[in-house]
Amino acid sequence: MPIHFKPVAAELTGRDLLPAELMSVEEEGCPEFEIMKIFRQKIAGLRKLPRHQRAQEIRATLEWLWSTMKGLREKRLYARHRRHMQCQHWQKPTPR
Repeated sequence: MPIHFKPVAAELTGRDLLPAELMSVEEEGCPEFEIMKIFRQKIAGLRKLPRHQRAQEIRATLEWLWSTMKGLREKRLYARHRRHMQCQHWQKPTPR
């Protein structure tokens, strides 16, 4: 009796693989919007690949998305920290 395996679903269904914070990106011009636009273009391009190659490419594309968003968050964190330190510097009382 032969064993039948179901093929692995290699396509994205809806938004279940995206982080929740990315689902509300709607403002054009903001970095998140641009990143998501590139991500969607990459995913759309994967449809042209043979089915057996898609899963690996989807994982690579998601890894790119996550690392790009992490870089953006870190960049904002550093900028916020820098602004905070500048405010601290200007608020120091002068010695008399």
